Amino acid sequence: MALVRCPKHGRVYDSDKESGCPLCLQEGTAASSGDSPRPLRDAEPVEPEGKSRIAIYILLAVVLLAAGATALWYFGLRDRPTKAQQERAARVAAAAAMAPPAQDTTHFPSPGDLTPVRRARALAGFLAGVMRSNRAALLGFAEGPVDTAATDKAGQRRARQYEAFVKHWRSALDNATKGGTEFHYQPGVRLASQMDQVSNAIGATVSVLRDMVRPGRVASRAARVTDLRSAQGYLSGAQTVLSNLPK
Repeated sequence: MALVRCPKHGRVYDSDKESGCPLCLQEGTAASSGDSPRPLRDAEPVEPEGKSRIAIYILLAVVLLAAGATALWYFGLRDRPTKAQQERAARVAAAAAMAPPAQDTTHFPSPGDLTPVRRARALAGFLAGVMRSNRAALLGFAEGPVDTAATDKAGQRRARQYEAFVKHWRSALDNATKGGTEFHYQPGVRLASQMDQVSNAIGATVSVLRDMVRPGRVASRAARVTDLRSAQGYLSGAQTVLSNLPK
């Protein structure tokens, strides 16, 4: 069997059984009107060239779309945070914004520098003197609101005296703590843990002393006595630690 494609019509025929292309024979004078081409049982169908190209283009388009979708997921959607991750990040950012500023670790004194110890010892002594010298005045005011607009002489005198005391008290604390109440060494070095205790105790002392004297109102005498005892307790703890440190 010899299958031949007609260059004119593209028709495939068996040259062993037919003398030529059936279409060509039909167009010739020697062809018989009754002749009909035999079915090509063994010949594979030949697809038109245009359809093959379209199929190839469609296949390429599908491959490109699949590759693009994969790249988008890998480089974009895959790394996009989930809603839960976004909410957690927002909570962490809010907590960081509300947190106190981190301790500055770039200006720690050297382990052999006793300046922080001496500064803490001086501040502790000053605070003890403030409480001792002002105890009677602090506990002598009658409790209750302080009316600076009072019209009676007793009320006016009380208001003036208390406001002057508040100003003196706050000014003394402000001047004493201009350099701060933190006396830390770098963690892990000599005196670090002791001075952490001292800093915490002195800070608590100053906080109580500031809070116990407020403008506009005198706290109850019992409250003032309690605050004084608390401040003295914190300060005694700091002084005890400091007494065991180098001079």
